Amino acid sequence: MKPEILMLKQEDVIEAGALDMVMTLEKAELSLKMWAEGTLKNPTKVSLGLRETHESFFMSMPCYIGGDIQVAGFKWAAEGRQNYGKGLPLGIDVTVLSDPNTVLPYAFMDASLITAMRTAASAGLGAKYLCNPDSKKVTMVGCGVVGRFGVMALTNAVPFVEQIEIFDLNLEKAKGIADEFKDNPIPVTAVENLAESVKTSDIIVTMTTTPTPFLKKEWLKPNATVVQMGGRDLEDDVITSADQFYVDNWYQITGSGKGNVAKLAKEDKVHQDTSVELRYVVAGMAEGRKSYDNLVVYCSLGLGAMDIMIADQIYKNAKEKGLGTVVNLWDSPKYV
Repeated sequence: MKPEILMLKQEDVIEAGALDMVMTLEKAELSLKMWAEGTLKNPTKVSLGLRETHESFFMSMPCYIGGDIQVAGFKWAAEGRQNYGKGLPLGIDVTVLSDPNTVLPYAFMDASLITAMRTAASAGLGAKYLCNPDSKKVTMVGCGVVGRFGVMALTNAVPFVEQIEIFDLNLEKAKGIADEFKDNPIPVTAVENLAESVKTSDIIVTMTTTPTPFLKKEWLKPNATVVQMGGRDLEDDVITSADQFYVDNWYQITGSGKGNVAKLAKEDKVHQDTSVELRYVVAGMAEGRKSYDNLVVYCSLGLGAMDIMIADQIYKNAKEKGLGTVVNLWDSPKYV
C-alpha cells in the first residue's frame, strides 16, 4: 500500500474555497458548537519561541473532530519578523489532516489564508453572539490581511449594522481597504481619529500585533461590545471593568503567559469563574449578553479547532474539483 497525501498549494486552497467567508463562518461556528458538546477535542497550543535568536516563533495547534466528520489534524503556525522586505509573508502556516483510525496523513496544505479567514470569522462570531441587536456602527482596528477579511466577516456576521469604520496607523492602508469594499452592502470608511470613531461605535473589533495596549475605557460607550483578536490591544481597565467577560479558551489564553488576559489572571484581576467561553454561548449552554446596558468584552487567541474544521472542508472541495498534487508517504514501509 502506498499511502496518498494530497498536497494543496495556496492557489489550490483558494480555488477550493479558502476565501469563502460564508463557509468559513459556518465551519467556525460548527467547531465551537461541537467542542461545547464534547464531540471535538481542542488541546491548547504548544509554542516554540525563537525570537531572541531568529526573530521567529512556531506553534502547533492539534484537533480531533468526531461525529460525522472524523478527522485528526494540526496546524503548524509560524511567524518570522525577518521576512519583512524579503517578499515573504510574516506568517506562514501549514495544515496536516490524518485518519484518526490508521493515523495516516492524507492532506498537506498551505494554511496561511485559512488562519487569516478563521481569525476574522472568530471576531465576527464574537460580535454576532454578544452585541446588542440594534447595533448600528462597528469600528475595526488593524488593516492587515486579517483586517481585510474582518470586513467580510462582520458584513456577514452582523449584517444589520449600518456602518463599518476602519482604522490603521497607516492611513493609506485603511483607505486602500475601504476602496476595495466600496461596493460592500455595509458602507466601509477609513478614519483618521480612532478615539472619535470608538466613542460612537456599538461594536469595536481589534486585530493588531501591537505590543502596547491602546484602546481606552473612556472611549467606549457603556454598552459597547469589544472583541480583541490581538493579545495586547486593550488597556487593562477595559477588561477588568467589563460587565461580562468572554474568552475562546480560558486555559490557553491564560496559560500562554503572554497578552493582557494572561497578565491580569496572574495578578488575580480576572478569574475563570467570572468568565465564559464563547463555545458555550454558541451551543446554547451559557448566556450571551444579559443586559442592553452591559459592557461586554471578548478576547480570543485563536482555536485550532476552527483551522482543522475549515481545512477539512477545503480538502473535500479540492477532491471534488480534482485540485492538488498526490504524493506517496512511502513505496513500502520498512518496518511493520
